[in-house]
Amino acid sequence: MNKGGLLIRLIDVAMIILFGFIIISRLKMSEIELPSTAQQATVVERHIVKVKVIRDNATKIDRYEFIDNSNGSVSVKQPEELESILVGQYETDRNADVQLVVLIEPERESMIQHTVDVLDMCTKHGIPKNITYESPKL
Repeated sequence: MNKGGLLIRLIDVAMIILFGFIIISRLKMSEIELPSTAQQATVVERHIVKVKVIRDNATKIDRYEFIDNSNGSVSVKQPEELESILVGQYETDRNADVQLVVLIEPERESMIQHTVDVLDMCTKHGIPKNITYESPKL
């Protein structure tokens, strides 16, 4: 018998064993419950704010800019100040049944640790967040 014939026989044996396991195995049939109209998720109003991590090239120090389209922007240098602003806004929005979402936008020159600090603040207080990068200059 040549090599091709032997290979085909081995494939046949493997297929027979596979089908044997499929037949003798106990497959459980389960029903998937589809959501009904009564179980649909409620739509939550979102309040999206932006936190920019900005590098001041003259002083080589990063600062944070909290930007809220409805209330303007606030610039702070210390992460503790930013955290108090975020927590205050989170509490205000939660009392109004609005979900605060923070978009973190670091500049390319800024230190990565400062971006990680903002991520940690949001995680610590349960604030949904996302990172967006500035668009490349063409």
